[in-house]
Amino acid sequence: MEKTTYQQTSRLSAALVLLLLAVSAMAQTDVTSSIVNPSFDGRGFGGWRNFGFQTQTNSSFDGKTYKAYAEKWVAAGGTLADSYLLQTITGLSNGQYTLSVAAANTQNGSAASGAYLVGNQKTTSIGASGSYSVPVHVPDRTAAIGLK
Repeated sequence: MEKTTYQQTSRLSAALVLLLLAVSAMAQTDVTSSIVNPSFDGRGFGGWRNFGFQTQTNSSFDGKTYKAYAEKWVAAGGTLADSYLLQTITGLSNGQYTLSVAAANTQNGSAASGAYLVGNQKTTSIGASGSYSVPVHVPDRTAAIGLK
């Protein structure tokens, strides 16, 4: 009888159409246009500091909104450590924002740990495929956003 072996894979995928919303007492204002190249379509990682991610256009990540998404893929036994995809946004109004992203951090199809959505000093852990958000306080008209 032939033995079947399955290889585990680790994957962090994100449709980084990062939605940055200014939060006020009365309404939210979409400031996604402040992000350089939020969708990666046709421009790769232009505008981003990237270590370890690649763009992907397949249909493996159902959270994508545009043609491309960012992915960090690691073979069986590997970890997602020492990788990041970051951008510093300047010229924002000071205040409270919410950073949202569709993302997945999975190993062999199950939720994994060790990946985070970053908004200035705050982080949100990313696990199973879904929508994630992090509050972002902007005291100096600048926000550092992305994935780690």
